[in-house]
Amino acid sequence: MNIIKMFLIFLLLIVTPAFSSCENDQSGQGDSKQVYYNSFESQSDTAGWDGYAFSFNDDTPKHGGKHSLYISGGCIIPHASFILPPQPADCHLVLKCWGKNLTDGGGVTIYVDKAGYGAVSVNVTEKQWTSYVSENKLFCPANTSLVLQITSGGIASSSILVDMIEVRKVSN
Repeated sequence: MNIIKMFLIFLLLIVTPAFSSCENDQSGQGDSKQVYYNSFESQSDTAGWDGYAFSFNDDTPKHGGKHSLYISGGCIIPHASFILPPQPADCHLVLKCWGKNLTDGGGVTIYVDKAGYGAVSVNVTEKQWTSYVSENKLFCPANTSLVLQITSGGIASSSILVDMIEVRKVSN
């Protein structure tokens, strides 16, 4: 009987991870302070994203997985955007990501999708993979959507890589 129990426990420890998803949790449900996280490892990680100037790239930061998001565009912006679901309560947020400037830089921004509210952003300027954190906090009122936007270029085209984007709740 003990051998059977040990075998079942062993089987449970081996089989369970095989059925768990390796894709990124974009809902923030794994961490109560995490509103959004994405490391762009599969096509499903860009489901719901809009824009015309993004694709996957194999250049990643350390611990960044196998892919990053390549952003390259010109005058028409945003080059990539994603609408995050409304937050159930008022909160303050910061934006974190890894970025790499390939030509003339770009940026990642998150803003409240409601008139009169601000935004926080990071400018991707370094030619090597660098961790960026927004200097300011963004106030997000309850039941209001957020827009995550990435741009690189304007009058002249440019390109950046971004990875491990995170929107996180912080204290006031």
